Amino acid sequence: MEGTTAVLLILYLNLITMFQITKRLFLLIFVISTLATANGCKKDSNKKNEDQASLKGKWTFTLENAKTYKNGALIYDVDDDGNGDSFLEFTDDKVTYTYRDETPQTYGYTYDASVKRLHIAGNDALTYEVETLTNKKLVLIWKSDVRGGGQMDVYTTTYTR
Repeated sequence: MEGTTAVLLILYLNLITMFQITKRLFLLIFVISTLATANGCKKDSNKKNEDQASLKGKWTFTLENAKTYKNGALIYDVDDDGNGDSFLEFTDDKVTYTYRDETPQTYGYTYDASVKRLHIAGNDALTYEVETLTNKKLVLIWKSDVRGGGQMDVYTTTYTR
């Protein structure tokens, strides 16, 4: 009977040791999954901040790409690097455009985030597709077919803060 008691005691102690190891393993897995979840939420929160980026503030012109297509074929493609002397500055209801040494021009504007469209009023009212809007980067696309004859001009302008 003493041998049986010793075997049962050894089995009991082994079971307790296995339970403690399992418990530690469970805690380790729990901590790792909690950290992974928290890190995932942080990325989502950054994404929300980008989605909630505002036009308001001063944007510096950094690059414009102009392309011309005729009947769907690209016939002209040129880049204009900004040199820090042209700006867009948005307030609640106005945008001021400063182009190099010219007198700043101020216009009304509307922005529909659901369709990513920016409309700037004025003598030559323009509607832009907002390709990118983050806290640090704004990319606007303007398309024009005013020259007719199957010709389409596409201007992609990048601004940064």
